Amino acid sequence: MVNPVSLVSSIDPRLSATITDDGELLTTETEREKNVCSRYAATAVGATLYVVMVDLSDMANFHLTANGRVDISAITVGVDRAANSVGAVNIGVVTRVDATNGDISFFSGTTFVNVSDTSLYRSINLAPSQMKCGVRSGIPTRFVTNDKLTNSTAIQSDVALNSPLGDATVFPAVGDIVAQFLYTSGTAYNATVRLFYHGEQTA
Repeated sequence: MVNPVSLVSSIDPRLSATITDDGELLTTETEREKNVCSRYAATAVGATLYVVMVDLSDMANFHLTANGRVDISAITVGVDRAANSVGAVNIGVVTRVDATNGDISFFSGTTFVNVSDTSLYRSINLAPSQMKCGVRSGIPTRFVTNDKLTNSTAIQSDVALNSPLGDATVFPAVGDIVAQFLYTSGTAYNATVRLFYHGEQTA
């Protein structure tokens, strides 16, 4: 929401109202007003790549109004591949990380195998609900999954990963949203990930 206008009643303050920047009466601030977009394009993926899609601690560059957790309202994944390309694009949240290794719990995945369909597109709109990605004590607080990456040396707190801000720009931390561009075999592939998200106060 950008520059809302408040109208205060001189007769009874309880009759006051707030108007959004697009001229609508605001009764409850929803993800539509708070959401921002993060997009990353990976080219020639011939080895598994990890990308921080949302840095929970960087409120300025990732346009967060709160940094207790990230809520995701929409996920879009596109893959351009050869018929023999095998891999996956997975999205998850960092649940633990130190200078040696880290853990990710995945909540979304797009897998592709050796088939003739070389152009894949998946779009998931979660609104009016959201994928709530809070973490406490190494455990996601709002979802359960058996799709986890544990003790991976690809995720280290002192090794910067790529992000939409550029190459090697974000040191991964708990609560960050990460895309895994998994390469298994075959020809290298191209892929994009786009998220609509916002920050909330508590994990």
